[in-house]
Amino acid sequence: MIFNDLEPISRHPVVSNAEQYNITMARGEQLARTWQIIKRLEAQRSRGLTIDELCDEGGWNRRTLYRDIQALEEAGFPIEKESCDGRVYYRFTRAFRESLPLHFSLTELVALTFSQDLMQVLKGTFFYDSIESALAKIKSILPVKALEYLNQIEASMHMGFSPQPLYQELGDSLDTLFEAVMKKQVCKIKYHSAHSGETNERIVEPLKIWFANSSLYLVAYDRKTSEKRTFAVSRIETCEVVKDESFQNDEFNFEEYRQGSFRVWRGEPEEIELIFEKEIAPVIAENLWHESQKSEELGDGRLRLNLNTVISPELENWILSWGNQVIVESPENLKGQILQRAIDICRHYTDDLEKSIKDISGKARAS
Repeated sequence: MIFNDLEPISRHPVVSNAEQYNITMARGEQLARTWQIIKRLEAQRSRGLTIDELCDEGGWNRRTLYRDIQALEEAGFPIEKESCDGRVYYRFTRAFRESLPLHFSLTELVALTFSQDLMQVLKGTFFYDSIESALAKIKSILPVKALEYLNQIEASMHMGFSPQPLYQELGDSLDTLFEAVMKKQVCKIKYHSAHSGETNERIVEPLKIWFANSSLYLVAYDRKTSEKRTFAVSRIETCEVVKDESFQNDEFNFEEYRQGSFRVWRGEPEEIELIFEKEIAPVIAENLWHESQKSEELGDGRLRLNLNTVISPELENWILSWGNQVIVESPENLKGQILQRAIDICRHYTDDLEKSIKDISGKARAS
């Protein structure tokens, strides 16, 4: 196949000018369509695609596509057209494709810019600082109008808020900890225990950084207790490397360590059976809550969920978060713990629980 007649696509007579088309492309449909064009042109790195092929794949009309392609070019995306065997092919210029760092595609670069929002929970760590620096370098190679276009795409997505530990307050201790994990260096940490409320110094052998529940945890061999333990990184007040010390216990299998855990809480797993009411059953069915889960739709619209995991405050909190939409079928000890916590919650609002239940029941019957 021989290509010839190379020329900029902006000369195409059908395309209107930038003012008529509005290259800011604020409307969602235009953004979605041009994004699909970018992805399709990337997939055909050498030959390119004809207008008819783009129309067939996306279900768009030719006039709209001509305008979209010109808008992309005027936004800074270097698209060229070449004629071959009586057909015109559109593609990104070879120079542009080869100038991208590590041969990233445009969609990969945009995906990286989205990832900065996902990393907000790690703000204050070198993870966040590093990706922020990398994205700044990536954006520096793109034309100004292309950046404006990418910013519009970013504006169409939103990362919801979740609780975030204040890692900024840890300062250099955090960098020391991460480096110690990679270099297998023994550390002395000052750790505040949420359970006891006390702050103690410990000598630990850092084994792994564990990201769970939007938080960072350190898995380490604790010389004080002679066992592997999980520490919340946000509660490590200081960390310093212990010189001339080597690991005493570096055998570690993370999958075995977390086996049976619910989130980061570890212990002996038990068989748990929960019944979810039909109003919430679809939400439960469409999500993976634990690696061991097995679900079964019941005839009345409810859902049975079976788990094999440790009974822990984290599990209890998760069950209670569904309110009256879930029933603990087994085991009995978990039933009792959930009941006790439900009673404790009620006592925050009334001194006479039995009377309050009767009053609420009476009002319900009256309505």
